[in-house]
Amino acid sequence: MVTYLLRSETATPFEQIREILPFNHSIPVFEQTGPLLGMIVIRGRSIPVVCLHRLMTGQFTPASSSAYILVVEIDNEVMGFAIPALKSIETAEWEPELPQFGGSADDDLKRAIHSNKLAQIGNGNAIRMLPVLDLEKIGRAFRARQLSAA
Repeated sequence: MVTYLLRSETATPFEQIREILPFNHSIPVFEQTGPLLGMIVIRGRSIPVVCLHRLMTGQFTPASSSAYILVVEIDNEVMGFAIPALKSIETAEWEPELPQFGGSADDDLKRAIHSNKLAQIGNGNAIRMLPVLDLEKIGRAFRARQLSAA
């Protein structure tokens, strides 16, 4: 698992992350209030960059020097998720999934963001349970929402 900070420490399966890039503060910004920050070009590929914190909470968080971009491949396209800080890469010892109750079946993005999956990370006195985000699922739902709004 790749662990990083959002509101609290969060994890994503390592195999979903294609690349981890430092956040460049010169990124051309598209929206000041929405989650889509802008585009970066890496090795000839345009990568839309989404602020994961803003997508999840709707709140603006300025990027700091500890910010990174997690690049994920979704259906042969790439998308970057800006995160405030990278924590570690660790093995998950246990990955339970809690039952999901209620909610609207028509909002895939909201369901993807509010994951019910957890991962037990660490050992000894450092064991902790972290929420797990499926960035591929979030990216797919975000892209579908953007396309339907266009």
